[in-house]
Amino acid sequence: AGRVVLERLERSINGSFEVERITSRGLLGGVTLHGVTIVDPDGRPFVRADSARLQYRLRTLLTGSVVFDRITLHGPDVVIERLPGQDRWNYDRILSDPPSAPTPTDTAATDDDGEGLVLIRDARIRDGLVTVRIPWDGTDEDTSRLILEPVPGGTARTLRFEGVTVDLPRVVWESPDADGKVIDVEDLATRAFIWDTPADVRELDGTVTIRDSVV
Repeated sequence: AGRVVLERLERSINGSFEVERITSRGLLGGVTLHGVTIVDPDGRPFVRADSARLQYRLRTLLTGSVVFDRITLHGPDVVIERLPGQDRWNYDRILSDPPSAPTPTDTAATDDDGEGLVLIRDARIRDGLVTVRIPWDGTDEDTSRLILEPVPGGTARTLRFEGVTVDLPRVVWESPDADGKVIDVEDLATRAFIWDTPADVRELDGTVTIRDSVV
């Protein structure tokens, strides 16, 4: 069962996907991936995690869809970036083609287990680090509070979120009915370095939609 899940995930990723070892609780008990690393097509890191525990629907994996009833990530290090000169975010290049149809509504693809569906019904992140990089064009007059760093192609502004703990009750990453992505967020807590002075965030709830790389 673990090998089926791993092969299905590998086929869904453009880049490098490595797992140090797999432990399984049986055909219906889910699997735990230890030492997970995902690298983008340019060799830049996307996700590193100590472990990822997956509970899934084997039937949908075998029919071409990915439906997870629960994913728990412990200690993940996630990099979300669009570097200077690039028109797509790294997650878009790694995980899917860019969406072109209208953003799905709150009810889109919640119960459909049809082919082409990528759905997570309960994702949990514990003690994560998320780094976001966006191109910086040098137009800001006051850069004293910005976090800037050199990257391939120029300079990026960096946002860092430490100690991330969050529950994601629903993640619609791909749907046969509507393109775009929907992520429900509950109880997000993090120490956020949007500027050089951090801010503490507690119990943030909301819904994130992504269409054509616009959040």
